[in-house]
Amino acid sequence: KLRAMSRIVKNFLQIFNIFLIIFLTGCAAQRYHTSSETVPSAEPLPALSADFGWPLDGRLVHSFGSREGGVTLKGIVIHGSEGQEVRAASEGLAVYVDDSLRGYGKTVVLEHAAGWSTVYARSSEILVGIGERVRRGQPIARIGRGGKGAVPQIYFEVRRDAKPVDPSRVLK
Repeated sequence: KLRAMSRIVKNFLQIFNIFLIIFLTGCAAQRYHTSSETVPSAEPLPALSADFGWPLDGRLVHSFGSREGGVTLKGIVIHGSEGQEVRAASEGLAVYVDDSLRGYGKTVVLEHAAGWSTVYARSSEILVGIGERVRRGQPIARIGRGGKGAVPQIYFEVRRDAKPVDPSRVLK
């Protein structure tokens, strides 16, 4: 009975974290930060076609829609080397930089043009600040250990108007 209850609580927390990511990327599209602080206004981002660079040179181990820890992934998991730099997939604005999302570790959310946003989770170190403008390929974090097995990895999502998009459709 205790094991079943523990599994229910664990599944609830994982689902809650997914909804929180959806909320955060929705806030990014509206240019708000989740605290009382708002993202400083900046010049508009240049138009963006669906063309993002890979955030990390590594091995794809979980694809969009696969299951990890009983949860269907809305992004991908890439294994790399401890401390390896995680790069911005496209020019954007850091609208969320924090480590308060249980199960996601240190997380960066970048807002891009035309309603696009990207999520970079399970980092060991964040290299950008809230409201910072980044260019494509700029280091924004360092890879950390997360998920089962504690292998150095990054969890990466692409969203359009707060809805998950399969990264394989837009990564070049």
